Amino acid sequence: HSLLVAIKIRVNDDNLFGEKRRGHICHCDNCRKVAGGIFGANLIIEDEKVEFLNGKENLRRYEDLDTLSGTPLGRFFCQTCGVPIMSVTPNYKGKVVLKLGIVRVHPI
Repeated sequence: HSLLVAIKIRVNDDNLFGEKRRGHICHCDNCRKVAGGIFGANLIIEDEKVEFLNGKENLRRYEDLDTLSGTPLGRFFCQTCGVPIMSVTPNYKGKVVLKLGIVRVHPI
């Protein structure tokens, strides 16, 4: 049995691996805690390019108020397995911070 079978996501971007890299490694305390390691690996992408193929109803949101910027951060995770999926913040209006651990190919 593997993690994250309840939610399937597709990133619709023909230029995902183009010149504009959107992969982001973050070493802040919160990203390290969420990732369970020394950094968090994220993909910052326009929200309309992220398509939920199934399982969107399995998303749960945690409102993180203790952020380095002081801006609240909505953290979404799978209610079935607990895997972090993405974050949203007013600092990245119109974008989501997708957790790279859930995608098969990484644009870093």
